[in-house]
Amino acid sequence: MREGVVLPAEIDLDAAGAHLGSYRSDKYKTTVRVFFQNNRLAVDWPGRMIFELRPPDEEGVWMFRLGNVSAVRFNRSGEDGTSSLVYLRDGQKDDEM
Repeated sequence: MREGVVLPAEIDLDAAGAHLGSYRSDKYKTTVRVFFQNNRLAVDWPGRMIFELRPPDEEGVWMFRLGNVSAVRFNRSGEDGTSSLVYLRDGQKDDEM
């Protein structure tokens, strides 16, 4: 983004805030971080890059803005938080963090 440009939020930032945090992947031996970037939810995957996410679909799947093969889904634990992040590749579960 050009300096000074602020994108409007496409999601309810307060509701999406329940997903913020770090998620450990034993399969990939890394910890990914979910945070806000450009008023969007984003995943920082060490050794790869930061992936901004599209707003969730009806099933709660957040597609990566870059490409059409990767996505995440968050598993909730009650109303206050998220218990895990499911990484999807080609629509199939690849890992749960």
